[in-house]
Amino acid sequence: MTVYPKNRKKSGLNKKALLAICVVLVVGALVVLEASNITHLFHHQAIVHPTASQSTKGEQAIPSNAPPGTSTTATNNSAQAGDDKNNGSTGSSATLLVPSGNFVSAHHITLAAPISSVCNTTPGAACTISFIKAGVTKSLTIETTDRGGSAYWNWKAQDIGLTSGTWSITAVATLNGQTKSASDAQDMEVSP
Repeated sequence: MTVYPKNRKKSGLNKKALLAICVVLVVGALVVLEASNITHLFHHQAIVHPTASQSTKGEQAIPSNAPPGTSTTATNNSAQAGDDKNNGSTGSSATLLVPSGNFVSAHHITLAAPISSVCNTTPGAACTISFIKAGVTKSLTIETTDRGGSAYWNWKAQDIGLTSGTWSITAVATLNGQTKSASDAQDMEVSP
């Protein structure tokens, strides 16, 4: 009597069961990785814009003395960097870098659209971003850059008094009596 056909059939079931278990484990692992946002095979990764309290350089932004959303009518080129002890300043010998960064997150906006702005320069510098149209200047609050050299704002055009039209954009950084500025190559178009 030959027992080979039974063993072959039993062996075939074991292979199918093992294959099914492997498939279930792989699918389960993919589901866990997708759900925890580790992989992005079946969905797009959400773009997260930094807020005023977040820094992509790993440092908390130091808030300014002015409340969020405060606007001014002129650029303050004589803003002081503040107390050197706690603001991330590199001291009085630091050379101020020309401001750079994403001064506005969009160049075509509405008055109520949320906007984020970033100014990168020397750590501890006072930084602001100003908008100019027909001799009128509106500015974001003056913020002190974090230890990574960045300042962040989240705002709306209507909150700082911008009106419909074309506004030029300039970032100004000040540190220890030094002032440097940079203009955005593209103007911002504001619609109602």
